[in-house]
Amino acid sequence: MNQEEQKQAIKEGLSEWLDDKFTEFGKLSARGILALLLAALVYLWATSQGWKL
Repeated sequence: MNQEEQKQAIKEGLSEWLDDKFTEFGKLSARGILALLLAALVYLWATSQGWKL
């Protein structure tokens, strides 16, 4: 394996790893946003029913 092939292999490996990390981050971000949305809906419902802090 020459130097150019090594560079290409490293670039492909890093690219795949970064794609996986961005996908994982996207899933975590979506779950976090959904959790915040659910908490906001529960809070709004509770306050509409007379609940006070």
